Amino acid sequence: MKRLTQLFIALIISSTNIIAQNVNTTYFLDNAPMRHTINPAFQPVSEFYLPLPAIGNLNAYLGNNAFTTKNINFNDGFGFVLEDDAYKKLPNFVKLGTDVQFNLISFGWAVEDYGYVHINSTERIEAGGIFPKQLFGSKQNTGLELDPITATAAMFADLAIGYSHRFNDKWTIGAKAKLLLGHGYVSGTLDGLDMQQDDQSIQLNYQGKAVMAGLIHTSLLNGEVEKEQFTSQMWRYLIPSGYGSAFDIGLTYKPINQIQLSAAVVDLGFMKWKDAEYANIAMDTTISSISNYDNIISGINAFNRGLHINNVEKKAYRYMINPKLNIGFDVNLWKNRIGMGIYSQTRFYNSYVSEELTIGAAFKPFNWFNIAASYSFINGNWSNMGAAISLAPYDGIMLTFAADYLPFQYKNVNINNNIIKINNNANIVNLSIGIAVVTGTNSRKWKYKDDDKDGVFNIRDLCPNTPRGAIVDIDGCPIDFDADGVPDNLDKCPNTPIEAYAYIDSEGCPEDLDQDGVYDYLDRCLETPADLVHTVDSFGCPIDTTHQVTLATESADDMDSDKDGILDKDDACPTTYGVPENKGCPQLKQEIRNLLQKSLAGIQFEFDKADIRPESYSLLNKIADVFIQNKNYTIEIQGHTDTSGEYQYNMILSQKRAESVRNYLIEKGVSPDMLTAIGYGPDKPIADNSTKAGRKLNRRVEFQVTYEEVIIKYINDKVEGNQY
Repeated sequence: MKRLTQLFIALIISSTNIIAQNVNTTYFLDNAPMRHTINPAFQPVSEFYLPLPAIGNLNAYLGNNAFTTKNINFNDGFGFVLEDDAYKKLPNFVKLGTDVQFNLISFGWAVEDYGYVHINSTERIEAGGIFPKQLFGSKQNTGLELDPITATAAMFADLAIGYSHRFNDKWTIGAKAKLLLGHGYVSGTLDGLDMQQDDQSIQLNYQGKAVMAGLIHTSLLNGEVEKEQFTSQMWRYLIPSGYGSAFDIGLTYKPINQIQLSAAVVDLGFMKWKDAEYANIAMDTTISSISNYDNIISGINAFNRGLHINNVEKKAYRYMINPKLNIGFDVNLWKNRIGMGIYSQTRFYNSYVSEELTIGAAFKPFNWFNIAASYSFINGNWSNMGAAISLAPYDGIMLTFAADYLPFQYKNVNINNNIIKINNNANIVNLSIGIAVVTGTNSRKWKYKDDDKDGVFNIRDLCPNTPRGAIVDIDGCPIDFDADGVPDNLDKCPNTPIEAYAYIDSEGCPEDLDQDGVYDYLDRCLETPADLVHTVDSFGCPIDTTHQVTLATESADDMDSDKDGILDKDDACPTTYGVPENKGCPQLKQEIRNLLQKSLAGIQFEFDKADIRPESYSLLNKIADVFIQNKNYTIEIQGHTDTSGEYQYNMILSQKRAESVRNYLIEKGVSPDMLTAIGYGPDKPIADNSTKAGRKLNRRVEFQVTYEEVIIKYINDKVEGNQY
């Protein structure tokens, strides 16, 4: 068993023909179609991709945490041992792990301008274990006193569908759901081990426990195995025997255009076998050297003859696949042609955790050509130079090759009288190859340009020349909260009243051209002489004592307190300058109504819910401030929907959303007496519901604002002596 274990390890470490899983260096290739397996938020640069079956995305990871091939002393025959110095430096337990996958069928395509759909079918093998240090020593041992040996292996397929959405130049979020089809599973724990070996054979005795499901089962291990039977039974893995689910979730964030942060959790899920076999196992046999296929069959039969399986019990077993946490940081320069970054991957096995850190740089002059180099800390070793390339030498064909370890040194090894070359300094194999049909590799990039850097892509930016630093709405236009024509980032008076709109300066503040201390929008005498600027009344006119006397003698029926031409007795707002068409109250200008409607178009709700999304809070906070400062407003919050869905459902949803906005404003200090929430459903459309753009406009929340003035008049009735 010792030599078999060592041979297995040798194959894991030294093989140069096995292709790898989620090669870290691939992270730095923006144009690699399979990059979404690292983070589901990553979007290919092509409009469409179709990897070829099997070789379209062929990947594997194999490695250990303790030694490299230069530490191995290979023997003539089939086994090897570690050199004494290397053995002394081993940890008490050696960790081995593998994660292999190959593509069955996959494809993906861009949705509209900012979404991407992925559909994948992948076959996978996961295995890992912890082995005592003594198994790797150079001495001939028998009756070893070992801690338990544990190992697991699973073979399964996953059927996945994923979607990522790019919200703006800053945020992209993606997720993927997977159906898991289990083909086989085995795990074992050896509680005792006694063995003796030479160059030609191994005698071993052990006992332990095992769990088997699917392809691996107790009946397969009983009796003699014919060559033809063994070959035919290899196809049994195609029949699923266990089922489960998993998911990936990831995001990317660009605080500025040159920097990107990414994070993802992938392969978080379980599989379950209903009829797994739990058994006690024991072994007493001798296995000869393995040199060819026939020897493999004879070795299996010798293994079966000596294997004793007892106390078999069938019951359900649940297996957690190996999840991974992937975190990245990128800096891109020269219009994204040069990239540098750090990528970290943490693999969670059943019995241990493996951590990897990769520093990389990439040259990306074109979407059809990317090349990258990396230096990785993998399995406790920094001596891992990697490289990757992705190119389209022919129109429509994308080739990708990547490796986290490049073999610069080799050693000759004699195995069964055959001299082969292996990597001299490797403790991992981590390679990747991909061949895919792609289209539109250059057509998507322009859609994500944002020339004015306001966070809204050119394709939907209604104000493509927004000044730097301006706060914009969802259409890319500067927000002008007081609707005075001066964007908030330039407005030094952000709460200009609507009456002053025609009298503001370039900084958004009310003007006072005659310098009499009364703003022009309140000034009835706009050209007060300089020698009289200090003798004006509240209307900006020079004080006229004669006029004051006249006013004092006016009857109450002839009073016009606010000088708007509407007598107090007919004025709904007698102390505020107004207009006749609004019964003497200020005319609420259309500018502020447009502002509120435009602003609230940016209020986002959870899909098919009345819950306000957090990204809308800052906008609502500003609106609340306006209403708090203008207590003479009454506001009707109106909820509207398009015609999709049932009428009654839309009415209820629109009412709930309007109430959500009302409740939020109340929480921020707006008086409840000022606010009314009404849901109108689809009854008040502002656009054509037969078009997608029209339906989007109709799904809105808006304000209907009215100015009101409440006056408490104190009338002294001299006859009755009462006061009201």
